[in-house]
Amino acid sequence: MLGVALKGIPRDTYRIMSKVTTRPGVDPQQRFDELRKLANTDYFDIMLLHWQHEASWPTDSARWQDGINEAEHRKAVLAHGASVHGLPALRQVPSMKWLEVAMIRVNHKGVAMDAEDFNTRGLGDVPEVVSHVKQSKGAGLE
Repeated sequence: MLGVALKGIPRDTYRIMSKVTTRPGVDPQQRFDELRKLANTDYFDIMLLHWQHEASWPTDSARWQDGINEAEHRKAVLAHGASVHGLPALRQVPSMKWLEVAMIRVNHKGVAMDAEDFNTRGLGDVPEVVSHVKQSKGAGLE
């Protein structure tokens, strides 16, 4: 639908961000190419590692990080980052040198925000999330 909606609009007038789930057994380059075809674009402005919810995600997703780096070399991706879920994953963000963009869930009431359990239906820990957002911004992340 996105490719159809953007048809005829000059590519340099908008930005596209997409996410990939870091499943084992999937070829990152093949997946990026599938996504580019679906979006009818030569490149993504930002590609995120989606749903990083374990404290070990920085090492668990290394193959996908390498894949994004390769896609950047091919100019199929221009920038990269991750969307994290849960405080154990979020705590890794400020010191994760690979990141350029961090998608962090935050709102003033703590609804659908990060807590110790990434799958909580309760409120998130607003003060801790905000502290990690500030640390991430201080580390130069967008």
